[in-house]
Amino acid sequence: MKINFKVETATPFELVDYCSLLTSKDVDEAKQLWQALYADVIALREQQLSPPQRWHVFKQLFYSQWQFSIASDDYFSLPRNNLFSLMTDRKGNNSLITIIINELLGLLDLETRVVDFPGSLIIELVGDDGFFFDPLTGEQLTNARMEVLLRGHLGDYHRLNEYHLVTATADAIKKRYLVCIKQSCLLEKKFEQALYFSELLLEIIPDDPQQRMERGFVLQQLECYEGALEDFSFFIDNCPDDPNSDVLKMHIKTLNQQTNIFH
Repeated sequence: MKINFKVETATPFELVDYCSLLTSKDVDEAKQLWQALYADVIALREQQLSPPQRWHVFKQLFYSQWQFSIASDDYFSLPRNNLFSLMTDRKGNNSLITIIINELLGLLDLETRVVDFPGSLIIELVGDDGFFFDPLTGEQLTNARMEVLLRGHLGDYHRLNEYHLVTATADAIKKRYLVCIKQSCLLEKKFEQALYFSELLLEIIPDDPQQRMERGFVLQQLECYEGALEDFSFFIDNCPDDPNSDVLKMHIKTLNQQTNIFH
């Protein structure tokens, strides 16, 4: 692991690049493809186009010419969080593609705003003719469409409000990405990598009870029982009324027995 990587000061794209290298083997071909895409975007920037025209041409370039799209069959797999897999397979998940598109649109001097929308990040193209769009498809999102998405995620009684459209900070974007890649590692039983991504998350949101609890479960899988006990106890102390606390208390009893056996 790259011990001098500073997640707090890294941009979301720098985090994606770093994590993708950690979870890849042969990246030479993918790097060449990324350089080719980057060059295509730079060439587009040199054209004398208005901002709406730049967006239209970029949309054709990204979604039609390069054919990037949602990974519908293995959305939660580790490759769908990986920049280099994205370049070779042209499939990715919401957090990854949001970060990549936001990076590329910045090269075109298009003002964007990533929105911390419930469920999935969305992007607003800022300006007089601005609009929201789905990073996975490029589809423009009307208020009516966003409300449908919101109700599908939070429940039918919810209605779209301004607080659903707050700007996602760099830390919020990085958190979304790290949560996704950590969960993918857990699904593929890559617990050491999952632990590392948990540590990066806790550098962004120190002492977050939920992330401490989740790290505890990763530590348990790695048979680091004392560390797991510490994280579970932290959650219970900070969230005594959470239903998970009662479950964790029983869990701690079992772990204490295992710890005593190994000692």
